[in-house]
This record gives sequence, C-alpha cells and structure tokens, in this order.
Amino acid sequence: ALALAPENSDIHNSYGRALGELGWLDRARDEFATAVRLQPSNETAVRNLQQVKAMISGGGPGGGGPRP
Repeated sequence: ALALAPENSDIHNSYGRALGELGWLDRARDEFATAVRLQPSNETAVRNLQQVKAMISGGGPGGGGPRP
C-alpha cells in the first residue's frame, strides 16, 4: 500500500504502528514523522510520534531494534 500511495499520511501512520508493535521504535518514529509531515492535522500520527519519542528517550523496551 505504501508503494502505491507514498503521500498517504494514514498509511505511514499504520506502518509506524506495525513497526512499533514489532519493537522497531526508530523506524516507527520515522514513519510517524513522515505521516505528520504529510498531514500535520493527523492527530493520531502526532500522538503516536510523541509516544514513540518518549519511549525511545526514556529507554523504553525495544530501543531501535526488535524486542528479544
């Protein structure tokens, strides 16, 4: 879906959620940031970006790679 609609904020947000669930927090952050850049009014993406940034800076589980 991302390849077909690279400018779709919702798709980047959904991909970020999937990456986050897998523990890839750095990559999730990048996808949320892209979603927000594409559509600053996407409140869900803004919230997800804030949450993943807090997890990364707080040393949350997973760091930048997959969870063990």
